[in-house]
Amino acid sequence: MNVGYKIRQARIDQGLSLTELARRAQISVSYLSEVERGRKEPSARTLTRLFRELEIPEGNGGEEAEQAISLGDKVRLARQEKSLTQARLAEITGVTPTHVSDIERSAAQPTPEVLRCLGEALEIPVSLLMSDAVPSLGAKVKSLRRELGLSQRQLAMRTGVSAVLIGQIEKGRIQPSLRNVESLAEGLGVSPCYLVVDTHSLREMVGAMGPDLLRLLSEDNVQSILRMLCRMQEKEIRYLLMVIDAYKRAGL
Repeated sequence: MNVGYKIRQARIDQGLSLTELARRAQISVSYLSEVERGRKEPSARTLTRLFRELEIPEGNGGEEAEQAISLGDKVRLARQEKSLTQARLAEITGVTPTHVSDIERSAAQPTPEVLRCLGEALEIPVSLLMSDAVPSLGAKVKSLRRELGLSQRQLAMRTGVSAVLIGQIEKGRIQPSLRNVESLAEGLGVSPCYLVVDTHSLREMVGAMGPDLLRLLSEDNVQSILRMLCRMQEKEIRYLLMVIDAYKRAGL
């Protein structure tokens, strides 16, 4: 993939016009167009300005090295989501705390039996723990970002993850590293586990819902409320449940 094509893709991902990027990089629109089409080779100085404006790391043409989220990462995130210590998870699964620690650090590979126990304790299908892909992560990031009214560039400023990389993540072209998942989760106001893991219990719950309820949950205003719940603290949710209970008791 040539540099011009990468510049064009990064510009489009960030919603910038040729005119706007050319103005920022202090070059002519026609020259930028020629660069993007591979007809001209930009000077090192011009390339530096373009990379800076598009937040493309120099030296790799825009390809950020991302280390896939490991099985150990998923176990740690799911354990923390359930407020379990390593010792408690070890007790539930029947393995030693040291082994749990080694699994989370990717210093040990669990046996199929240990993997099954971890999946049951954390309510995660073994197939999801073993999978390298997180197919819904990009869609979740995009949906939450739009719900907050943020552009990719604004989310980048909030999280420290480049706008180019956010665009690639949202399109499902790149699986982010754990560090970037945690940064995105903090910026979007959700837990890292929410972005990475779909729990087995949630899928079972959805499968048990009737068509009328599923249709209701698909409405935009209901989706908005559900996303707000994802960003609430425990005490806020408990207060909301008290209000709902009082409402029901009053027969309103």
